[in-house]
Amino acid sequence: MITVQNNQSGFNLGGINASGQVPEIAGNYGLIDRDTPREAYFKRSLETGEELELVFSDEFNTDGRTFYPGDDPYWEAVDLWYWGTNNLEWYDPGQVFTKDGAMHIKLEKVDDPSTNHNQTYKGGMVQTWNKFCFTGGLIEAAVRLPGEPSKGGLWPALWTLGNLGRAGYGATLEGLWPYSYDSCDVGTLPNQTYPDKQTPIDALRNGDKYNNGLLSFLPGQRLSACTCPGESHPGPIRKNGQYVGRAAPEIDIFEAQVDKGKGQISQSAQWAPFNAAYKWTQNFDTYKFYDNPEMETKFNPYEGGAYQQAVSGVVYTNQSCYELSGGCYAVYGFEYKPGFDDAYLTWINNDKRSWTIYGRGLEGDTLTEIGPRSISQEPMYIIANLGISPGFGVISEDLIFPTTMSFDWIRVYQPPSKKQISCDPKEFPTAKYIETYKEAYSNPEIMTWTEQFKQPWPKNIPQESPVPGLFVNTDPSQPPPVGSRAIPNFGPAWKTAYDKAKAKGNIASVPIDYDSENPEHRDRGFPGLCLEDSPLGVRFADFVTAFPAGVNAAASWNRRLMRLRGLYMGEQFKGKGVHIALGPMMNLARIPQAGRNWEGFGSDPFLSGEAAYETVLGLQQGGTQACAKHLVNNEQEHKRSFSSSEVDDRTQHEVYMHPFLRSIMAGATSIMCSYNLINGTYACENDRILNEIVKSEYGYQGYVMSDWGAQHSTMSAVTGLDMSMPGDITFSSGTSYWGPTLVEFVRNGTIPESRVDDMATRILAGYYLTHQDSPSFPPVSFDAFHPDHEDVNDHIDVQTDDHERLVRDLGSASVVLLKNERGALPLGGNSANGNKAERSIVLVGNGAGPGRIGPNQFDDRGGSDGILAMGWGSGTANFTYLITPLDAIQRRARRQRTSVSWMLEDFNLPRASNMARFHSAALVFVSSDSGEEYIRVDENIGDRKNLTAWHGGDALVQAVAAQNNNTIVIVNSVGQLDIEAWVDHENVTAIIWAGLQGNEAGNSIADVLYGEWNPSGRLPYTIARRVEDYNVPIVKGNEAPLEILRIDYDEGLEIDYRHFDAIPQVYLHLPASARAPPSLLKGFTNVELRPGQARRVTITLSRYDLSVWDVVAQGWKKGDSLGEGEGQVEVSVGRSSRDFKLRGVVPL
Repeated sequence: MITVQNNQSGFNLGGINASGQVPEIAGNYGLIDRDTPREAYFKRSLETGEELELVFSDEFNTDGRTFYPGDDPYWEAVDLWYWGTNNLEWYDPGQVFTKDGAMHIKLEKVDDPSTNHNQTYKGGMVQTWNKFCFTGGLIEAAVRLPGEPSKGGLWPALWTLGNLGRAGYGATLEGLWPYSYDSCDVGTLPNQTYPDKQTPIDALRNGDKYNNGLLSFLPGQRLSACTCPGESHPGPIRKNGQYVGRAAPEIDIFEAQVDKGKGQISQSAQWAPFNAAYKWTQNFDTYKFYDNPEMETKFNPYEGGAYQQAVSGVVYTNQSCYELSGGCYAVYGFEYKPGFDDAYLTWINNDKRSWTIYGRGLEGDTLTEIGPRSISQEPMYIIANLGISPGFGVISEDLIFPTTMSFDWIRVYQPPSKKQISCDPKEFPTAKYIETYKEAYSNPEIMTWTEQFKQPWPKNIPQESPVPGLFVNTDPSQPPPVGSRAIPNFGPAWKTAYDKAKAKGNIASVPIDYDSENPEHRDRGFPGLCLEDSPLGVRFADFVTAFPAGVNAAASWNRRLMRLRGLYMGEQFKGKGVHIALGPMMNLARIPQAGRNWEGFGSDPFLSGEAAYETVLGLQQGGTQACAKHLVNNEQEHKRSFSSSEVDDRTQHEVYMHPFLRSIMAGATSIMCSYNLINGTYACENDRILNEIVKSEYGYQGYVMSDWGAQHSTMSAVTGLDMSMPGDITFSSGTSYWGPTLVEFVRNGTIPESRVDDMATRILAGYYLTHQDSPSFPPVSFDAFHPDHEDVNDHIDVQTDDHERLVRDLGSASVVLLKNERGALPLGGNSANGNKAERSIVLVGNGAGPGRIGPNQFDDRGGSDGILAMGWGSGTANFTYLITPLDAIQRRARRQRTSVSWMLEDFNLPRASNMARFHSAALVFVSSDSGEEYIRVDENIGDRKNLTAWHGGDALVQAVAAQNNNTIVIVNSVGQLDIEAWVDHENVTAIIWAGLQGNEAGNSIADVLYGEWNPSGRLPYTIARRVEDYNVPIVKGNEAPLEILRIDYDEGLEIDYRHFDAIPQVYLHLPASARAPPSLLKGFTNVELRPGQARRVTITLSRYDLSVWDVVAQGWKKGDSLGEGEGQVEVSVGRSSRDFKLRGVVPL
């Protein structure tokens, strides 16, 4: 036991409250009350279903407990007036006590206010501040509310607050409450505006209607991520020298009130900085209300004001669980996961879930120029109070006093692997800071930090400059949040990495044959590097996730999901000990039939660039080096090693190189050069591409590796290649262009030794940039080529519930609804069918079910059997499991009492026709597959030989549609299909384009079919009406096998939709003198709206976006500068390149 020496108001100021130690106080039973029933020691998570373990409980069974300072190990009642909400009571410690097996807080009216600090009422507030805190998990309390449900004016509340702020002690809260913020931008400044600039406009006009539209009166975040070095801040400090933003966020379990004569509670969290108009992102994947009869949750009409933004739901509670109305106890609480996008906060009312908000609802706001807010990551303590205030409703004249709020028990649960019950965790320390300013934390009469406490406000970066820099020094482990206007500057991080690499000495002078697991140089502190495919998951490994393909990430047009996909892949690669993930792939799907299009992000260079940017940021945040591939013009599989892509300089810059530029801006440590030639020179020794553009023009500091076997000479070292993969000239030959040959070239002066040093420094710098020198970086745990070697394969499971949820969400978000007539979708009851579920449905096609012997029956997925969830080749991963549409739809239909039949064949058309009859809906699954050229499937040698559906899919759709007037077609395809044969069939009522959705494919499809996810995807390529409309076919040629095939990129800038003349998309139409395609995608964002809701969004364009490449001047120039200079560019905004809703002009 640890004895507490405490003379600071009973709270452990500056004491040992660091990690849930058990104080030695008479009557203390430890963190878990011994009276807690054994069946309450474990609970299931409301959100994930995992088992949670009890970490704290108080059953209040010992009568006579008091809560004056020093009386209790965990609780202490305060002695103060709660001025912040203009309360009418004084909080007196004597009003909190235990009796009859419960803790009570009593509120009473006093006869002589002069004996009660001139307050009319006497109430109580009790806290666990700086004694017991928790971070994440589930808190529940059995509570009997005071009075009766129909009488208003009382303020009973149970809530939590970050430990850096002490409730009732105003100075500690100034500039900390209600922030939950870790960005360095205008959101940290007073009033959320730049000094002397009067911007952002929405912070001045789109705020509190009672204060002339001003958004915020907050003084700014006192302990922000912008705090200057050396200023007072509790830390921690990131690797880039930037502080972590700290605060005192608030989460309310309940505040009770009266509505229409019934007892109601609000369940809320308070946030800062604020969204424009205090409107957080409310859509189908950011919150959820639960179906509880008679206790339906609704949004609180109060959304915020100049001092707080409230994310709040209101719900009627159990009317019998009041002191004077039944007297029962109801269970209230919340469960939460701290953090950003995938974090969540679920409230409990009457022992049932009432509503949930997900972290993605608090994304950045371009209107107020702020980044995302987090669901609290601070250590939180518990507060219970009973007061009275006109601010909480009209005070009923017939309230009966005294009145009491009672607690039967309070319990806290956490996942066994994530226990955190410290008020001073190392990730979010508080003790030293509290000790430094203990006067403010112990004297409630000090209400302000600067004026009364006389402490300086810490200086921060935005306050020093009226125009804050867009370029923020960034470490790969802490990239700017999605939606932030900040542009990462990796310069300082690269410098540190280079310094470490150079400190290792002349490692490159040693003859090294880099292999896919590089030779170790432990004597120099370098363990070697493990490289592994693929762009959608860890190849050749077990217990990994098969994520949706790159083309699906692009189809979502959702930056948040793209980033999370990269992050979770990075975590899995790192978890397996892999240093370098060979992805993302960003070739541009120039040719619809090209075999590897599905690995990339579609045909548009801007969309591909943004998807690559988010993926690289995510991968490297997850601790794995990203490898941008394949540089460049690797646009077909046929003769990929013996073809030359003939591309003009402007097209190269504006189209094909753009995704690589964005990857470099995201800090990519490596780039893979491709098999093909470019303008007659192999990519991996193309001086123009590697040296002039990538390393000089783009300032790239990482390294260039070859694709496997794509190196063709030792002199490629001079022309820009840094790493040869897999090290030998041909597989397992034992010969190398590096090794002794490279050493000899250095010795005879053909290749400068400084260049070899540069090669090695670049490789090592990538290792250090991503902190892979950390002792915590795991060792390689599998042998890709020998999975049966048990002495090497540790079978580490790197999957998590978050990864599974992301795969399902991204799979759903990437579904494109191509057709929906007569209200065919959603299934399961909608307005078109009188809100009745389908009587029966039938699933037709091999793609509805499983493969005959499992999802991994073909090597590298080189075959087509069952649901198609990825293409084939090196861009694949093993399925640990694969949910089929049949699995998911059966589960959903069972809940709807819908009969399900199926016929998992493609070629038995008479049976398909017969099965289709007499069903409410017929779901037909068609597919088309492709991959790398080393695998041949049905005479498709990587590239597809045509664009028709596989396995006779067209005939299957027509046969079913001939018999069922509600035929719904689900397409799982690597890319475009020719659907002209049935797209306009009168009985084909709906078409959904599902793509390649990974592990959760069936669930993702079912979520869309049944309306649980709005099909918000957009095609990342164009589907032509006729095959002849595609302007770029596969180039075959008649050359001998080893002769070079010439592929002319005659279409220039006009690929995909540029050749063919929701999600807001911004397109530019440059002046005719620019000789550019008619429409150029230059921006997009995600906006989800409720029916009738409107929202303004901001999409920022840079000078680069308005520029074209000047071949003569070899530089970027504004879009009108190649001709007469008309002086303006037209801007269009719409849902797609052919659906513009807004138009305007921008002067150049």
